[in-house]
Amino acid sequence: MAINGSIQGPTIEANWGDNVIVHVTNSLTSVNGSSIHFHGIRQNYANQNDGVVSITQCPIAPGQTTTYKWRATQYGTSWYHSHIGLQAYEGVFGGIVINGPATENYDVDKGVLFLNDWSHQTVDELYATAQASGPPTLDNGLINGTNVYGDGDSTSQTGYRFNTSFTTGTSYRLRLINAAVDSHFKFSIDNHTLTVMAMDLVPIEPFNTTVLSIGMGQRYDIVVSADQSTGNDSFWMRAIPQSACSDNDSTDNIKGIVYYGSAASTPTTTAYTYTDSCDDEDVSDLVPYLAQSASAPYYNSSEPVTLGTNSESLFR
Repeated sequence: MAINGSIQGPTIEANWGDNVIVHVTNSLTSVNGSSIHFHGIRQNYANQNDGVVSITQCPIAPGQTTTYKWRATQYGTSWYHSHIGLQAYEGVFGGIVINGPATENYDVDKGVLFLNDWSHQTVDELYATAQASGPPTLDNGLINGTNVYGDGDSTSQTGYRFNTSFTTGTSYRLRLINAAVDSHFKFSIDNHTLTVMAMDLVPIEPFNTTVLSIGMGQRYDIVVSADQSTGNDSFWMRAIPQSACSDNDSTDNIKGIVYYGSAASTPTTTAYTYTDSCDDEDVSDLVPYLAQSASAPYYNSSEPVTLGTNSESLFR
């Protein structure tokens, strides 16, 4: 599946305060309905435009078109995706960029950078296995829709890596989005520091890190200064799925290339050390730039959650 013929789909770009209108036509040749949900977007007085099948709308039938309308009352980075079945993890997703103030200066906006896990079987094909045996081991991962598959020294390696160019002395904004079905990533660029300035459409007090933990559905806006070149240098960009909460056959090979100069070459750089875990960033670092006092909780009781199997031995 794809949107406008591509995975990921086109980025929706707006300015803070704009009215956004999106026309969606379901051109699937199967009998599957579809929808588009605008992840994290406040649908104030526009709940019917939230795109959640069986909650705010019926599925868009094959051959039919639906128009969504909402106002960009937030700014930063998010994403849109189908909200029926597993279509979001088959390729029905894309980025949302809402231009507005930033809490860190930068020179160039590189746009969205999607991190995905990926399997050679569709997630629909894997669903039966997941129900019976738990999450399966996935084959690979993608950075902005692409990656290689196979060992680096293997003649059977296929595909190509995402790459992007840096110019010395320039600072770049990257809009990270974890669109995985079952992977918590640690993101890094060898030899470079990441300045984190927003999380999930909330501007924060900037903080520096070398390895950024990003969970499924999360978005982080970061600034990277191009200050590591001594010539035509290339550096690994890494999206490392954490084995503490998922399995992937290409854990150490989900990589892109950041290069200085005229062309990318195969990097020889070394990864930063990290602890394999699926923990979020430390809450002490995630300080809203414009803090607001929260009211007392309306409901504050523990609700234990368990995962078990039903009478057919399927996880529920």
